[in-house]
Amino acid sequence: DVLFDSSGAASYENELLVLNEIASQSIDEGSSLNLTLNATGSGVVYSLEPVAGYDYPVGITINSSTGQIHFAGIDNASYRVRAVVEDLFGQTASREFDILVNNVAPTLTLLGPTTVAAGTPVTINATTFDIAGAADPLTFAWTLSLNGSPIASSTALNSYSFTPMAAGI
Repeated sequence: DVLFDSSGAASYENELLVLNEIASQSIDEGSSLNLTLNATGSGVVYSLEPVAGYDYPVGITINSSTGQIHFAGIDNASYRVRAVVEDLFGQTASREFDILVNNVAPTLTLLGPTTVAAGTPVTINATTFDIAGAADPLTFAWTLSLNGSPIASSTALNSYSFTPMAAGI
């Protein structure tokens, strides 16, 4: 607070600096976290720091004037961050909070015929998508079944070829 004496000279009164509690945050990979910190005090400046023993989220940013945090969760992980605020008088306050980035299951699309005559060669192709990209490598496991019982399997890449010799495969 600014106080003025009878001559008009300004002096500053030190306010109590408080950084409000920050709840744990949870987002899905591929999503963004947008969060605004709130503090009381004069001329506060916001910043973020790593917490010893915890991973720090690469790419997290904070607007030092508004306390607006932005983070794009690329891959599933768990982080702990320390938010710090400092006022004009050099007082500081801090709070730690967790950010959990949840894994999102990949999608799978199978391409190929749904019915063929026995003895006709078949190729089934799979297309996949994982929001985390190369951070979540995908593997394939194919199983052919006849009347509900497995008769062949493969860990070939995204394509599997076979020739059904009987109906029901």
